[in-house]
Amino acid sequence: MSLPKRLKQLRIELNLTQKQLSEIMDVPKQRVADIETGKVKNLRGIELCALQDLYNINPIWLTYGRGEMFIQPNFNFSKDVMEIAEILNKYAPPQLIEEIKKDIIKKIEDHQKQS
Repeated sequence: MSLPKRLKQLRIELNLTQKQLSEIMDVPKQRVADIETGKVKNLRGIELCALQDLYNINPIWLTYGRGEMFIQPNFNFSKDVMEIAEILNKYAPPQLIEEIKKDIIKKIEDHQKQS
């Protein structure tokens, strides 16, 4: 399933309109519509953090379709992680961000296999 379909599925699961979701993500309603139609290909880290903080959304599921839609309630992004996401989105080239994401996902998957 693609990111647009996962975001729409999530929105429906949470019983939210595009407008409500855009307010949660602190973006214009058009951005949510553009993500759901595939015009926008990636979510920003801060958008993922907003969804994770409020609804315990698994950002890896939303971004890559891996794992469950929701994560355990005791897992929260810290202020540091949100700051790192903002810095990466502002200064890092897209290729570096993709490499970092892949490395993080691999480390999480390795950790889950060991648990």
